[in-house]
This record gives sequence, structure tokens and C-alpha cells, in this order.
Amino acid sequence: MTQLTLAGLSRTAPERRTVRIRAATRTDGSRPVIEITVDWVCPACGGPRGEVFATPDFDGRHPVEVDAWANPCGHLDLYADVEREALAPTGHPGG
Repeated sequence: MTQLTLAGLSRTAPERRTVRIRAATRTDGSRPVIEITVDWVCPACGGPRGEVFATPDFDGRHPVEVDAWANPCGHLDLYADVEREALAPTGHPGG
């Protein structure tokens, strides 16, 4: 995490990680797996996301290898939600 200081206020920026996920927005059959970078915090509760591990997946036509994690808090991260989070203008869910 990075320590930020602004006008005497101190705040720790969340860790960011890059992971490989199955692309949810893909419609033309290309790029079944994309790399995205997100804040490594659970969007539901703000706790840490879990440790990343490689896992097999299926894009509908081909087997692919993607990253997965289990959040210690128990909240699930769906790939479509994580992709939306990464593509939001602010890099956070909800824009």
C-alpha cells in the first residue's frame, strides 16, 4: 500500500493487482482472457481480496487459464463485476 498525505491528512492507498480473467464484454470471439488491474479490496466490505491462484476455465469454445481468488470475508467477486470495476473511469465500482 502507498501512503498519501494531503493537507495534513494521511491516507493509505489500496494495493492494486493485475489479474487474468475471462472477458465478459467480448462479443466477437476474440480475447477470451484479459488482464485487468483493480484495487485489491473487496467492493462489498472493503476488506482484502484473497490470494491469487491460476485455475482452468472454459470460454465456451476453448479451455483457458485464468486467475481466481477467494476473499477471506466470503464475498464473491464475479469476473463481470471485476471487469466493470477495472473499466470504470475512476477504477472503482460505480464510476
